Order: sequence, then C-alpha cells, then structure tokens
Amino acid sequence: LVIHDLREALYKVGIKLGVKKRRYIDQWQWEVPKSQNVEKILSLGEQLYSPALFNHGMRSYSFGKIMMSLADERVDEEVFFIGSLLHDLGLMRNCTDTSFEFVGAQEACGHCQHIFSSSQLEVLHEMILLHDAVGHAEDKTLELKYLHYGAGIDVADLWSHRLHDQNYKDVYALYPSHNHISEMIKLMELRLKENPNMYLSTLINLGFYEKMKAHRSCKELV
Repeated sequence: LVIHDLREALYKVGIKLGVKKRRYIDQWQWEVPKSQNVEKILSLGEQLYSPALFNHGMRSYSFGKIMMSLADERVDEEVFFIGSLLHDLGLMRNCTDTSFEFVGAQEACGHCQHIFSSSQLEVLHEMILLHDAVGHAEDKTLELKYLHYGAGIDVADLWSHRLHDQNYKDVYALYPSHNHISEMIKLMELRLKENPNMYLSTLINLGFYEKMKAHRSCKELV
C-alpha cells in the first residue's frame, strides 16, 4: 500500500503537469457483454446479492474495463465480466478456518463449471482468490489485474484519479452505490470475527478501512 501510494502520488503530479492525460472512454467500450452465459450469471447475481453488492460487482467490471481501454489491453470478456460480478460472494459466507476470497472463488467456479472450460475456470478462480492481493494481482493474468483495479477504485478510490471525471460519474449514474461502503465494512467485520487471521486482516491493519471510508461515494454520490 505504501508503494502504491508513492507511485500514484507521482502519477497525480504528472496529471497536474499535463504529462498524464485522463482520456474519456465511451460507454460502449465498457458495456456488459451480450451472451447467454452472461445473462445466466446476471440473473444469478441478482438473486444472490443485495443491491449494494450487485452494483459493486457491476462497477468493478465497468471501472476495470475503462482502465483496460486506457491501456489498450484485452481479456476474455465473459470470464472478466463474470469474475468481476461474482468476486465478493465469499463476503456473504461463513469463513471459519478459511478466507472469503477462497470461499468466493470456489462458489463462483461451481456456478460456472458447466459454461467454462477448465482453463477459463482457472482464470476465474485466480481472479477471485487474489482480487485484493495488493502488490501481486497486477503481475498475474490481465483478467485479475483489471478486476484488482476496478474493485480497488470502487472500494477505496485507489486508481480513480487516472479516470476522466465524467467516466467516474457515468458509472455511478448507471450503477448507484446504495451505501456499498458501509455494507461491505459490516460484512468484512463479520468475516474477520470468524477468521481473524485471513489476509484481509493485514489490509485492515494497514488502514484499509480508513481508505474505504474516505471514498468519494460516501460524500457526493448516491
């Protein structure tokens, strides 16, 4: 997190000096892919999630796609969308003696075992297992890298300064917050009571709750 903050502080200086440009990405470049598999998982997500967590998944996808477009990189569209939508399933499950990331990865792969190949399932599992692995997620698959970016923007504004302001507003206009920060903190606290030693505890001890509570959605978005 310290390395992240230093690197992004330099990026912000580049923006102020005009060296870094925040390019607007048209909505068609981050719209939901159209397929039967996606429709099936969208319907499942609406059943499994509260509105706050469902929209968090949708924004994680959208922000990840915007970051991807800025870097001109490509991924498996179905795997990336479904992994983004389902990445926090474990927050709603008992995590005694395990972690919410592992529980979520297992459940998501179970829902997708009949629609994805074994190699796609491996990517999906890694996306969810390591989506919050600061310092590691960016060095794995592109699907994991951009879920890490998208979710990080949506819970802690970690890379939001790289986005055009209108893109940020567009995503929240399409998928409102529904007070997602408060709901997610409550769920994290429950999971940490079940297993105080999971990886999430390290992030929290390093001040991640404070980053979440400082998120722009807590102040200016709905």
